[in-house]
Amino acid sequence: MDNSLILIVLFASSVLLAGCAGSVPQKEYDQLKISCADEKQSLQSELDSANGKAASASQKYSECISAKQAAETRLGTKDVENAKLRGENGLLVQARQKAEEIAAYDLALQYYNDGFGPGKVLNTYRLNRIDTQVRSLSDAQLLVLWNAVRNCNGITDCDNAKAKFTSEIQGKKNALALEIAEIVKGTNSTASG
Repeated sequence: MDNSLILIVLFASSVLLAGCAGSVPQKEYDQLKISCADEKQSLQSELDSANGKAASASQKYSECISAKQAAETRLGTKDVENAKLRGENGLLVQARQKAEEIAAYDLALQYYNDGFGPGKVLNTYRLNRIDTQVRSLSDAQLLVLWNAVRNCNGITDCDNAKAKFTSEIQGKKNALALEIAEIVKGTNSTASG
């Protein structure tokens, strides 16, 4: 048994010696250690730099998100303002249309006074001009009254027809002016609201 123990010890020693004989010499080990330390330091520097860039990019991203949210808030506010303006614009378009209608009634009255006014001599041209303007208004009641003026008989009948015709024009103009006032009032309440 002693021999077997010696054999085992010898075998283990030979394995250890063979292992040591195959190991890296100290000088190479030291160089490898220095090289690894340098590489580790270089990689740590790159990692620190990358982390710094990532932090900077993250901060810029946060700033962009904040700026985007602020811009979206401003845009929302402008959308509300634009909606108000579109509403007011629609009201102003209506007011302008009413004003154009008043101008058309004024023109009919002007043509009427040019044909039937004091010191005027009615002729076919003036009569046709009045007729065309009255028809362009698409006002059935006014057209009936105009036809009564054209077809009247006698001074009293003609004076009554003319008075009704001019009164109707003036009434239409006044009604349109009141509508414009209501529209403008609505525009002012929209602007203050």
